[in-house]
Amino acid sequence: MAKYKEWLEPDGLILLRKWKRDGLTDKAIAADKLHISESTFYDWSNKFPEFSEAIKGGREVIVGKLEDTAIDLALKGTQPCLYSYFATWLLKNGAGETRRRVTEIQT
Repeated sequence: MAKYKEWLEPDGLILLRKWKRDGLTDKAIAADKLHISESTFYDWSNKFPEFSEAIKGGREVIVGKLEDTAIDLALKGTQPCLYSYFATWLLKNGAGETRRRVTEIQT
């Protein structure tokens, strides 16, 4: 069986998403978890849409959930302090570009 096939199975995709949520870089996942080169990692990402979606979506899903929770808390007034900025994340996309996202809430 080709090595990539195990990472396209449901359990493999779950692990990929988990590692991204944990903050591992593509390079770290390739070397430390999959035991492949970084170029092979990107080849798989380009060839297999489910693999690509798992590594892209893993971190974004958890960020979305955290944003929703923070917004709910801010709007319910359960926190004693004024929120002007409640979250800043650095998200790294597959091309290695860094994007900064800041969400503001005035209460």
